[in-house]
Amino acid sequence: MLFRSLQKLTAADLIDLQRFTEAWETYPVVWTSGGVAPAIGNGVLLGRKLVAGKNRWNWISWIPGSTTTFGTGQYFFSTSDIGRAQAVVGSMYIFDNGTANRSAISVLTSTRDNIFGVTSADTDVSATVPQTFVNGDSMSTLIHYEVA
Repeated sequence: MLFRSLQKLTAADLIDLQRFTEAWETYPVVWTSGGVAPAIGNGVLLGRKLVAGKNRWNWISWIPGSTTTFGTGQYFFSTSDIGRAQAVVGSMYIFDNGTANRSAISVLTSTRDNIFGVTSADTDVSATVPQTFVNGDSMSTLIHYEVA
């Protein structure tokens, strides 16, 4: 479903849009790192997916809690599917509680089945990049890809 700017929407288009927004499902996200393993503890790690033919949208929300351990190394988050035809990028929002709003890109390569973040300084998102993560911070990402 594609809409052009200034396109007049019909009732059928609106029904399709409603189906689109109601079709999101949760999926279990696995959070790993390139070093010592992190653990979500009493934090929140939520994955939602939308499936439309070969198209997949994954949205992930990560909110560390007071018992979250952050591990070391680059962070990775699992997708809802494996096997893509190409590498893709998406958006990532990072909130440093009470300090800053940050953005990064989320990356999914054709050789890896995990989403990872890259900051505007070309550094990988990790326990200490772009900030030292603590309870109350958050991160969310949205990425679209096509399965092979």
